[in-house]
Amino acid sequence: MQALQELNCKAALKLTLVAMGAFLCFAPAMKASAEAPPCPTRNSQPLYFAESANYDVSICSAERNRNTPKYYVATNKNGRGGITLPLSSYRGIVFTARNGRYTYTVNGSRGQLVVQQPNGRRSVERLETYGPLNGYGH
Repeated sequence: MQALQELNCKAALKLTLVAMGAFLCFAPAMKASAEAPPCPTRNSQPLYFAESANYDVSICSAERNRNTPKYYVATNKNGRGGITLPLSSYRGIVFTARNGRYTYTVNGSRGQLVVQQPNGRRSVERLETYGPLNGYGH
């Protein structure tokens, strides 16, 4: 009986370790997709994702052409809202949106999120994670 209990305990331990390993293997992928802000319309899809210390940003496609960037969607990591704007321009992996006199730029070339304020001040955050999604740019 003692040998059977030890065997069951070892089997349970192995199963637990395998399950934890599988979870850790897939956890980063689940985390990244959970942080990407949703696109503003059902027919739009995320093309580019950027994450800074304070913001998660998705660049989303046009509804009728899923390879064309159209929207800048940002959420604040502190839970205090976000913003969705049409892009005013894009070139390669540099995306710009304007909201009145504020300008928001995801610069994938430099790894920066830049917010230009009306008074001329610029807030620059280093992108911790960034890159294309859904085959954008290929």
